[in-house]
Amino acid sequence: MQTASAFNSVQAALSYFINAYRQLAEWRAVIARLEGFNLAVEKGWSAVRAEPAIQVRPQDQEWVKLDDLLVCLPQKQAACCRA
Repeated sequence: MQTASAFNSVQAALSYFINAYRQLAEWRAVIARLEGFNLAVEKGWSAVRAEPAIQVRPQDQEWVKLDDLLVCLPQKQAACCRA
């Protein structure tokens, strides 16, 4: 009887790690998502504070002139279009 009780005690103690692993993994996933969200917010704020890449100056002409325009995709690849 004492042996069975001791075995159950050891099994219960070691089962804690198996049962807690799921909760720890879920907690880690939440932390990773929050970290990604925080980085995205910081990136957004830095974009708001940055100097504008395009400066608009009013002129009397009714046309638009673009010099050295490079259009990039979100993955930083240059977009190529042929007319």
